[in-house]
Amino acid sequence: NIDAAWINFINSVTFLFMLPLTVLRWGWWRLNIWGELVGFVLSFPLAYVVWFGLPGLVPAFQDRPYWQAFLLLFSLGWGAILLVTAFTQPAPREVLVAFYRRARPPGFWGHVAREADDVATDGHLRRGERTLDLWLVASGTVFTTCLVGAMGAGFGRQWGLFAACVG
Repeated sequence: NIDAAWINFINSVTFLFMLPLTVLRWGWWRLNIWGELVGFVLSFPLAYVVWFGLPGLVPAFQDRPYWQAFLLLFSLGWGAILLVTAFTQPAPREVLVAFYRRARPPGFWGHVAREADDVATDGHLRRGERTLDLWLVASGTVFTTCLVGAMGAGFGRQWGLFAACVG
């Protein structure tokens, strides 16, 4: 018999801090190794504190509605990753250009793409490609969120939330 709080905790560690990393890694040239590192390192202790609390200091969210802990951890993940990224140096330009040439990531890579000489000469084509890229990132994010939410809701026997995530 597995406690639902532990399932939610495990999902939080593996998902709620990793989702911002997944979006930023491909969608924003500025994310660096320090932003990635903080996402991985902080995910376990923050998820533990949110789900199980610290006696006398932080209340536990394990008995509250799932969305409250989800929103808190998801926001903390974005905030921590963006803050650390903003106050640390970006990756070297040659690393970014080499990565762009190899992976051609979607999102906000315009000046790196120009330096890599990979931007279409027709600006309209490039804007259309960026729109498609951003739509794919957003739809993948929604799909992943619903998938993990449905899994957590199913394990927690919260059938209304499960149906909302699957629908």
